[in-house]
Amino acid sequence: MEEARIEQEKLIQKRKESLDFKQERVAQFETEKDKAFRLMDQAKRELRQNHFDKAIEFYQESEKIFISINWQEGIKMVRESVAMITSKKKEFEIEQQKIEEQKIEKLLIEKKLEEKLAETQILQRQQQEEKRKEFLRIQQEKERERQVSEEAYKFLEEGTALMDLGKFLEAQEKFIAARELFEKISWQREVSRINNELLFKLKREQKQAEILKQIKLKKIEEEKQMALLKEEVQREREEEAKRQKQEKRRFVKEETLRKISAKLDKASKLIEESQYNEGILMMIEEIQRLKNLSQEEEISKINAQVENIKKEADIPIIVLDIPEDNIQNKYVKAAYKALDNAQGALAENQIKRAISELNEANFQLNNLKIGKKFEIEIDKKINELREILGLKPIKEKVKISSTDETEKLRARIAARREERRKKVLDLLKKDRE
Repeated sequence: MEEARIEQEKLIQKRKESLDFKQERVAQFETEKDKAFRLMDQAKRELRQNHFDKAIEFYQESEKIFISINWQEGIKMVRESVAMITSKKKEFEIEQQKIEEQKIEKLLIEKKLEEKLAETQILQRQQQEEKRKEFLRIQQEKERERQVSEEAYKFLEEGTALMDLGKFLEAQEKFIAARELFEKISWQREVSRINNELLFKLKREQKQAEILKQIKLKKIEEEKQMALLKEEVQREREEEAKRQKQEKRRFVKEETLRKISAKLDKASKLIEESQYNEGILMMIEEIQRLKNLSQEEEISKINAQVENIKKEADIPIIVLDIPEDNIQNKYVKAAYKALDNAQGALAENQIKRAISELNEANFQLNNLKIGKKFEIEIDKKINELREILGLKPIKEKVKISSTDETEKLRARIAARREERRKKVLDLLKKDRE
């Protein structure tokens, strides 16, 4: 059953495709027919104007379309029309030939009549024509003379204007052209005036202009040489000023780099002495000066050195996180110097002194709002050192909101600080003994 259904669907599909194909063929057939009929309509319009060959061409074009779609009726209709037009063309040509023959015959008759009528007037007309021709010749000669003279005078005006402008060659051409025109009409007086006055004056003024031109050219050349000399002197002055400026810049740059190098050497010495904060602060200051000199490679080296110091340091380096406008604050200075002293104490294995210096740093930072963020790290380091000494870790600090309590706390811290300092001094005395 399923196979039968599939076969039936295939059969329906084939029929549908066949029907679509037939419809498409019919549509194409009708389109081609319409195109052929339009050509036939054009042929009929040409035929109404007796354009037989053009009409036959359009019918032949339509016949090609009918042949392409194999429409025999259309082919027959076109061929009958072509045959009809061919026949009509022959009839039309025969009729036209008869009309032409009649016209020729009529013209011959009219010509004979005109010859007979004109025989009596030929002599009179000839005489009148001779008089008219002579009059026209005289008038034409006068008109020609007037036109030539006007053109010649125009050349004289143009030549005079060109001569006044110093364009002597162009002026000479205009004068000669005017002379040739006057010679054509035999105006010898004007020819003589051009030769003896205008051309003579032209040559004289041309010679004077040449002399003035040579003088002017010589002056221009001298001025040009002087300008070149001035430019050369100015260029040498500018180059010398540029060299001096470059030399000054080079000297200033070298002097600045020398000073920076000295500062960096000083910073390195401080770091060697465990003064990390102070040394790095000095490096940061010099980095800004190096930026102004575009010393990117040297800046990268310093930054790498700072990173290495951060890794090696046992004590927090706060100068890297202090805002620039606070770095010169007295509490900040005291804090980072106390931290550097703590680093130095650790280098000498003086743990108690290191703890004392860390407490001193915390005390100084407590006077700043920004100091709070460093206290946790410093307290952590203090507890690590206290643990090494076998002491109890310090407790976490409690926030105090009241101003009076803050003052009291500061007083207590100051007292403990003084007490610790005395203990440290005692320990140092013992160490020395």
